[in-house]
Amino acid sequence: MVKNKKLLVLGGTSASLDVVRIAKDLGVYTIVTDDRPTGVSKDEADEAYMISTTDMDGLLKLIKQRSIDGVFCGPSEFNILNTMRLCKLAGLPFYFTPNQWEICQNKASFKSLCKKYGVPCVPDYSVEGDVEKADLSQLEYPVIVKPVDSSGSRGITVCYSEYEVRKAYIHALSYSKSKRVIIEKYIENNGEGLSVWYIVCNGEASLSLTGDKYVIDPVHKTALTSAVTIYPSKYTE
Repeated sequence: MVKNKKLLVLGGTSASLDVVRIAKDLGVYTIVTDDRPTGVSKDEADEAYMISTTDMDGLLKLIKQRSIDGVFCGPSEFNILNTMRLCKLAGLPFYFTPNQWEICQNKASFKSLCKKYGVPCVPDYSVEGDVEKADLSQLEYPVIVKPVDSSGSRGITVCYSEYEVRKAYIHALSYSKSKRVIIEKYIENNGEGLSVWYIVCNGEASLSLTGDKYVIDPVHKTALTSAVTIYPSKYTE
């Protein structure tokens, strides 16, 4: 039973609002914190604090003082990572492991897992050693060059020549914490993509949501992040 349990929610913005509302509907006592004095999720929570979601010492102290039973957050990569770290330090359960996080946020690791289980993937190319001297003759253009561990189109470039690839590779390296870059065949799609979400529970995958994603700059390809997503996808049967 979760009634009367205490839940610490990291992040006071709208990203955490549904978490707070659903938890309260279930009878859970909600406590929200981040480094901002106000926020919509803080307004609806039973308690609110101004402790940064990166302040592990401060959060651990709060967990002990308020006898908190669990920690969660909304759909924020930044706070998901903080929540995972905090739960590990506090000895509280969380819904994924550091290894699973690595696979999800590292493009090369995720692609390797997909290949292992026969999931179709966009072709990629291996570049060994110094990119300035590397043989790039095997590349079929256009290609997309990106850091394996960045997000939001940071460090990503669509290339149509060897010169552009060499320049883009160095650019991508500057955005990679692990200093790793992946080069893939770029699929022209007029700035439109299909997004599919699944929920996996006890080894069973269930389709949750589909959407058509339209990127910010499909012409010059300087920003390939989503400008708008329409739900459900027009391809949903």
